[in-house]
Amino acid sequence: MNLKDLNIAYLGYLKYEKHSSPRSIPVRMSEFNMFQRYMQEKGIDEIGEIKTHHLRSYISHLRMELAYQPVSISNVISGLRAFYSFAVKKGVVPANIALKLKKPQVGQKEVEHFSWDEVERLFMALPHNAKFTRNICILLLLYYTGVRLEELSQIKISDLSDDLSELHIEHGKGDKSRLLPVHSILQRALRVYLPTVKTQGSTWLFPGRAVVKPLSTNRIYKIVKDCGEKAGINKRVSPHTFRHSFATHLHQKGVDIYRLMELLGHVNIEKTAIYTHIKDDELTEAIKKLE
Repeated sequence: MNLKDLNIAYLGYLKYEKHSSPRSIPVRMSEFNMFQRYMQEKGIDEIGEIKTHHLRSYISHLRMELAYQPVSISNVISGLRAFYSFAVKKGVVPANIALKLKKPQVGQKEVEHFSWDEVERLFMALPHNAKFTRNICILLLLYYTGVRLEELSQIKISDLSDDLSELHIEHGKGDKSRLLPVHSILQRALRVYLPTVKTQGSTWLFPGRAVVKPLSTNRIYKIVKDCGEKAGINKRVSPHTFRHSFATHLHQKGVDIYRLMELLGHVNIEKTAIYTHIKDDELTEAIKKLE
């Protein structure tokens, strides 16, 4: 199968089968387009013609000629592995040769999160305007459930249990669903907010101006960012910083890494370790518990 046709098929797979994040799809496709151009410059148009040494040559090109840093190289290799996994799944190639590529050592980056005091300041800074009830529910959902921005935007009223004790995330990252407990503080806010939103006749928990559509991710991001400015928080204030804070604060309260994996919707423990600032030796000890 030629790379051009495979490019189109991969885009459809990411959108309609894997339900990848709208923000991650352009990144993956940009990486694949660069990979495709490199191979075509080498006279390769068919996926079956690509061997492991071609992949290594491509990685070397990125490192030596385009000055890619280790973290970028690691991301490219992850993208190639994902692409070849798709090709194997569709029967286009017999094996995932990208698994033979070794990722470079990347230093663990400390993710930014809010202090306990900063969380309180953010809630206190929220303007008491006509949208206060909606906006406080948005902030509380981000902090008390750790949901991703795209997940929050897509929550429907029916995703909440009747007693508001549980929230079902139907299509999380990688199209994975999970069930989240709802904190009592969030439950109380939702009980005040829900009667208002139900009168609008929308199925969405946070409807947009056109009630048949959800509130956009851009609008939610701006609500959070504006709140951070009013609170005088001198760091990046975003929905994902709330997610970092959710995981970090739970870890500080003694919640183990495996439970955090479930709550965050992660598929591997290393991703969760980064969010919760666990050192390499702590991670090794955690994994030993599986024995």
